[in-house]
Amino acid sequence: DIASVEKELLDRRGKDVLLVFDGADEAKELIREGSPNVLLPLLKGRILPEASIILSSRPGVCPDLQEGCSTFYEIQGFDPIAIKAFVESFFKGDPQKGEEMLKALEERPDLMAGAFVPINVFIFCSIYEHGQSSFPPTMTSCYKTFVSQILGRESAKENATCLINSDLSGLPKDLADLLSGLAQIAFKGLTANPPSFIFTESSILEIFPTLSTTGITDSFFKGLLQVHAGKVGFCSEYTFSFSHATLQEF
Repeated sequence: DIASVEKELLDRRGKDVLLVFDGADEAKELIREGSPNVLLPLLKGRILPEASIILSSRPGVCPDLQEGCSTFYEIQGFDPIAIKAFVESFFKGDPQKGEEMLKALEERPDLMAGAFVPINVFIFCSIYEHGQSSFPPTMTSCYKTFVSQILGRESAKENATCLINSDLSGLPKDLADLLSGLAQIAFKGLTANPPSFIFTESSILEIFPTLSTTGITDSFFKGLLQVHAGKVGFCSEYTFSFSHATLQEF
C-alpha cells in the first residue's frame, strides 16, 4: 500500500529512486518558495536527499531551477539537417516522395518556421504521405488535415464507410460529438491552474457518460486520446492524455 511505500522511501532517504517531473513551466507556482507542496523540498534535497531527479521545462521559463541542477541539458529541437534526416527516414520506402515533400516545405516559410518542433515535422510528413502534392494553406488547416486522416484511418479499421473531409466539415454525428467532447476536455485542461495534460476517468465520464455502461476502449477515441493502463498498482482508475500537447492545444 502507499503508506508502506512512503515509509520505505523515507527510511532509504530516496536511495536508488528516480523521480521524473515533466513540464515544470506549466506549474511554476509549485516550485516557488512558500508553496505548500513537497516538490520544492524534494528539489532542494530536504526530502529524499539521495534520490535522483529529472525535471523538464521549456527553455528559459524557469531559470531559477538551473541553480540547483548538477547537470543541465537544453533540447533545441530540429535544425535543417535533422529535419532532412527525419523526412528521409519517414519516406525511406519512397525517396522521391521525401524529396518532393522537403522541396514543398522549404517553399513554405510559414510552416518551415514551426518545423523545429519534431511533432510538426511528423504531421507534415503524414499529410504528404496520404496523396497530398502540396500543404494546406495554414498551420491550423494542417492540423485539421492530420486529424481527418486519423479519423479516416481509425474508421476504416471498424469497416466504417464514411468520407472524412480534410477540413472536418460534414462529419457524421458520432465523430462530430467525439471532437466536440474532446475539445471540451482539452480546453478544461489548458485553462486549469496549473494546466492539466493528464485526465482522470471521472473527468472523461463527465463528458462521455455513455462510457460508464459501454466500457472504455481505445477505439472509442479514434486515436485522438490515449488510454493509459489503469486499475493496477496504486492507480484506481484509467488515465487519459492527448498524444502530444500541441494536439491538445489545437
